[in-house]
Amino acid sequence: MTDPAPTSKLNDQLLEAVKRSRHLIAWVVGIEGVLLIFVTVIAGVLAALQLNEHQRVTQDVAQVVSSQCAFYYPIAIAAPDPAKTTKAGVQLIEGARAAMEGLGCTQTLPPPGRALLKLGHADGIRITS
Repeated sequence: MTDPAPTSKLNDQLLEAVKRSRHLIAWVVGIEGVLLIFVTVIAGVLAALQLNEHQRVTQDVAQVVSSQCAFYYPIAIAAPDPAKTTKAGVQLIEGARAAMEGLGCTQTLPPPGRALLKLGHADGIRITS
């Protein structure tokens, strides 16, 4: 008959190794969980910073566009005097009208007056409606 002691000793060693590996696995899983939480928090902070920067840039651009619209509006609604207005004056008014349209300004432009249309036609300048 063989002695059962070596098998029992081997089983005990194997059982102890399994217990240690369970502790090691639990520790590794714990570390992975902490790292996952850390990476998630860092990603969230970076996303919030990026969103904040995006909002700031959007506000800056909106402010610039608003300023440009305020600049162009009085020029775009000017009524030229046919006797005194040059081709450059008509181009300036038409350029301001086109700029306001391109910028998407909220101010509504009135339709171009007869004098502007007549001067534009005479000078070969297409007037924006």
